[in-house]
Amino acid sequence: MRLERGLLLRLLLTAVLAFTAADEDDADHRIPLDTISSGIHKISAILEGRRDSCKKKLSQPVETRVSELEKLVARQWEGLQEVEQEVKAMEDKMSVLLQYRGSADPTPAHQEFLSGCVEPFEIAAGGCFWAHKDPSLSWKQARKRCQQEGGDLATPEDLTAARHYLRRKLGSDFWYVWLGGTITGPRKWTWLDGRELESSEDHWAATPESGDCLALNGGRGYRAMEWDCESENWFLCEKKLG
Repeated sequence: MRLERGLLLRLLLTAVLAFTAADEDDADHRIPLDTISSGIHKISAILEGRRDSCKKKLSQPVETRVSELEKLVARQWEGLQEVEQEVKAMEDKMSVLLQYRGSADPTPAHQEFLSGCVEPFEIAAGGCFWAHKDPSLSWKQARKRCQQEGGDLATPEDLTAARHYLRRKLGSDFWYVWLGGTITGPRKWTWLDGRELESSEDHWAATPESGDCLALNGGRGYRAMEWDCESENWFLCEKKLG
């Protein structure tokens, strides 16, 4: 940039000196006029080159910045959609709360809502459970189905209470119900939450079959049993609260 300014000054100075040294003869004035014209053309060329150089330098950063802004807007839009979903869920909860505002004796449905245990789950056996019947699924498929509803295969703290709940909910017949446990030995299993448990003979349903997954035998009082994980059975889901 300094070099260009120096060149411009030299050209202008040359033109001024030419005018100063010229006499009054018309022919003599052709030299400074030619010099000035040449200088103007050179100045124009320099400015044109500078303009093209500036445009080239500015174009790439601007395009890059625009692309970054577009990505930022897309991320912000996704975040806004998530917030809208959360707001909608909160509005639904507020709507239910307003229905029961001032109630001194809330209904069971209201109590379940306040605890976070909502359909298809229900408060029972000291937890929040969903006894799923049809369709019957393998152990892995049953677990995935429970997770789709925000829970997992049941790992009840009170297995006896859970058995009574199933007897009341499903009745008693020779069907099997998956729980969230894997067999580790004779009458032993590990719950999905890592707890280990060993059943007494009175609470265990021995079978000639073997398997790696824990089920309850409805025809034998919902006693625990080991069963083939690929077998398709009913299942008990649980949503942990708090």
